[in-house]
Amino acid sequence: MQPSRRGILQGGALIALGAGLGGAGFFFGESRNHGHPKKAISNKLAKVIQGGIITPSPPQSNVRIAVFRLREGRVIEEVMSGFTSARKQIIAEYGNDLTMTFGVSLDWARSLYPDSQFSESLPTFQREQLQGNEGGDFVVQFCADDPNTVFAAHESFVADFTESTTDLWHQDGFRPKQTERGEFRNAIGFFDGIINPRSEKKLDEGVWIDATDPASPLHGATYMVIRRLRFNMDRWNRMSTGLQERAVGRKKDTGAPLSGGERKDQVDLGAKHSNGEWVTPEASHARRAHPSFVGRPLMLRRGYGFHNSDKDQGTLFIAFMNDLLTFKLTQQRMDEMDDILSNTVCTGAGYFVVLPQAAFTA
Repeated sequence: MQPSRRGILQGGALIALGAGLGGAGFFFGESRNHGHPKKAISNKLAKVIQGGIITPSPPQSNVRIAVFRLREGRVIEEVMSGFTSARKQIIAEYGNDLTMTFGVSLDWARSLYPDSQFSESLPTFQREQLQGNEGGDFVVQFCADDPNTVFAAHESFVADFTESTTDLWHQDGFRPKQTERGEFRNAIGFFDGIINPRSEKKLDEGVWIDATDPASPLHGATYMVIRRLRFNMDRWNRMSTGLQERAVGRKKDTGAPLSGGERKDQVDLGAKHSNGEWVTPEASHARRAHPSFVGRPLMLRRGYGFHNSDKDQGTLFIAFMNDLLTFKLTQQRMDEMDDILSNTVCTGAGYFVVLPQAAFTA
């Protein structure tokens, strides 16, 4: 009897992950669901949007971001026309826990929807060492609790579309033990994913393009920003816990704001010490990244940690928003000063339009 493609690929996944990643592979080979049941999301756009953005909740524990380039003479419509059937087949092979989220470059989005308005392209930001890990014609985000599923699903997709695409760059990510709200400790030991838009109102305000216009061809689309941020762990670990907390703006042990309250609470940006200094320091990440300073709604952050080696680890930042201006203004403000980002280098980046389900044909 011939072995299934699933068996071949998952066997290869175990070999590759065990042999090719060395010390970086400490999180592979087990599910990271940690017993949290996935909650059904009640959202009026549930049948319009792609999975892997707000569903499931909390997010799966492993991700592979894969950015592709079309081969010469190929067009994005070729991939899109086969994506639905390919996704359906791959999920049938590897389990319903798997989501595959598809986004196209801004150039292709403008070509596909010439009558629609799109955000301006993002500029170059500080501390970028991309070395070719940028751009791309489209992206697929593979998520599952089992890391071998993520690996095998990517390999299956590449095999299905090898005549029309090439894999430009990809990165695996993971979430260590996370809460029911999707909060987890990142590479520097602090809770990540605390403040996110969770209500329909907040998601409409900041995440979905044309959220209130069902007639729009982009109803339920969203922009996706990807940034692979490598931390300088040697420098960070030399800092005292107190200095680290001032850099973040939250307590390391509980995730609570320095201004008081519980982990889930917003930072009180107006709180001051008796000497007049801000309780949440001027250069803290909580203050620099706060949307109130740029007059924008909340973006949805759905990031992961990554660990390629002891010298190459950090955060795989993934965020969704309805206007790239939200990210541009926030990042530029953090480029001015931010005591976390000053310890990072961006080594991979991309921004895409994640299309609504209606964009794909079965």
